[in-house]
This record gives sequence, C-alpha cells and structure tokens, in this order.
Amino acid sequence: MSSRKHPPVPPPQPLPTISSLSGYQIEELKSLQSELSERRMEALRLYSPTPKQLEYHQDPASEILVLGGNRSGKSLCTFVEDAWAATGTHPVEGKYPKEGGTLVIIGANWKHIGLVVVPYLFKAGAFKIIKDKTTGQWRAFNPMLLGDIERQSQAKPAPPLIPPRLIKSMSWLLKSAGYLNSCELVNGWTINCFSSEGDPPQGFKAHRVHIDEDLNNEQWVPEMQARLADKKGKLNWSAMPHSKNDALIGLNERAERAEETGNKDIKRYVLRFLDNPHIEENEKRKMLERWSAIGDDVLRQRSEGEFTTDSILVYPNFNMSVHGYCRSTLEHGQVPEKIGRASCRERV
Repeated sequence: MSSRKHPPVPPPQPLPTISSLSGYQIEELKSLQSELSERRMEALRLYSPTPKQLEYHQDPASEILVLGGNRSGKSLCTFVEDAWAATGTHPVEGKYPKEGGTLVIIGANWKHIGLVVVPYLFKAGAFKIIKDKTTGQWRAFNPMLLGDIERQSQAKPAPPLIPPRLIKSMSWLLKSAGYLNSCELVNGWTINCFSSEGDPPQGFKAHRVHIDEDLNNEQWVPEMQARLADKKGKLNWSAMPHSKNDALIGLNERAERAEETGNKDIKRYVLRFLDNPHIEENEKRKMLERWSAIGDDVLRQRSEGEFTTDSILVYPNFNMSVHGYCRSTLEHGQVPEKIGRASCRERV
C-alpha cells in the first residue's frame, strides 16, 4: 500500500505588533477599544434589579400595575422595561419584538415628560455604577455590600438607559424644556410621548403602553387598551397610590380580584420605600418622621405604597369643634328632634 503524504503545513504567521501598524490602523484600533468599553458600561447591561423588580420584568401579564411610594424603585424598573423593549434587548425572549415596535409613554402633563420621562430614558443617572475590585469591570453599585459602601465616593451615575448610538432621530415639542414628542431608534422602534391633559389619539397600534403617575383624563386608559389589541401588547401603569379620577382605583380593584381568582392577565406589584436598598437607613428614618408628622395617610401612601380610600371622609371639612355640640350642654344629654330658627339665632 502506497503511503499518502499530506502537503506541508505552512508555519503560523506572527501576529502584527503595534509597531507594524499604520497610524490609521492604530486610530481604528483605539476607536474599537473605546467603543467596546462604552458598550460594556451601558446601563441596561449593568442594571441589577431587586427580587420584586425581577419578578415584574419576568411577568408575562398583559396589564401590570406597579404601585409604590417615593423612592420605592417603581419608576426605575418600569423605565428599564421601556428601554429593554424599545432597544430589542429584553432578557425574556419573545416578550417584545426585536425591531419595528411602538412604545407609548403617557405623563400627567408635558412637565412630567420633561422632568421625569426624558431624564430616566435619555440622560445619565438612573442608578449608580462602580468598578468591581476583583474584576475591574463596571457593575451596578450595591449598598448592601460593605466594600461598596466603603468606596461610595467612587460610584458614578450610570449612562443613559437608551444609548445615544441607538437613536436615529428625535422630535421635540419644546426641546429646551425636554418635551419629547417622539424618538425613532435604529432598530425601527418608535417611542411616542403624550400629555394626559390632551385627548388620546386613535387609529394606531402599540406593543407597549406605559402610564407614569397620575392621569388628568381617565379616557386614556380604555383608548390605550384598545391600541394594544392587534399587537397583543402590554399596558403598564406605575404610580403612587392616589388619583384624580377612578381609573387607577378601578385598575387596582381589577388586579385585586384577579389575585383572588387566579387570573394572570392582570397583575399588581407593590414596592415599598423601606425596601429600597439604595437609600441610607438614616435617610429612611428622617423621611418616615416627616411623613408621620403630616398624617397617617401620607405615611401609608409614600412609604407603604397603599391606597387610603378606606380613610377618606364623606364630608372632609367636618370638624367637631365647629360643627358639633358637647353632649353635656344638651338637655338630658340628648340631641333635640328640632331646633327652631330662633334657638339657632340665640346660639349664635
């Protein structure tokens, strides 16, 4: 049998060294390294949710109500959900389309869009990040770790939830005030912002609707629910438990009934101020004292994320010192059946 000889294998070529690269190639390499570093630092890659926030992100319900008081984390997790959806990077595969989707965000008014929505999505600082001592890589700042607390001064604001590299165009109602009308991303997703002071638009389809805080016009809710039907979209409402109308209370009641019956189409999450690990204990104590001084209802709303409809008075201006009698001044301690006009004038 004749032996077959394989062709000789050429020796491996040495990798190019920095000295062998041209000036243009070196600049390109630096640019790539810089781009890689920036992408590793993008906020959506470093975000670290609490267990309750993680449960919310994984929930497939078509309607979700996220209630919480001040600094409870409800805004952060719902805006992260917005950013994950719009950038096509949601960790739950198939929850939103990768490309060509529509996100609608509704604020109480245009000031809310400029002061809350735009900073959360398009500006740095939704949460803090810090370099890990072991790996040297950036990650979310964790106040539960002693090592992070000791290096708190080294923490810095996280980059915007939606990176500038993914933005194709932005349209403003008033740019100087942050009144964003719409934003188109390079993947075809469109973010539309609306003030609830106007009438809800009709005739479009959406993959996600996010109502943030209160509404001035409750007709936005049924209209947005109708906009989601064709795309099997999702409605999220994040708010402190108070409302100028019955829309939020009605959605909360539906969620409560769903909990009792096991209906998973609508869910409710309640986030508490005291459960936020990013607020120092001393600051929590001071805020609780301030809210308690105002009243129990304020404390329940802002700390526990609870509705206070059970303590609302039918006659909120009623005051015993003004409108009441001391029983000891009444004859036989009984309220008379009739008090004539004359006796009223004598009393005055």
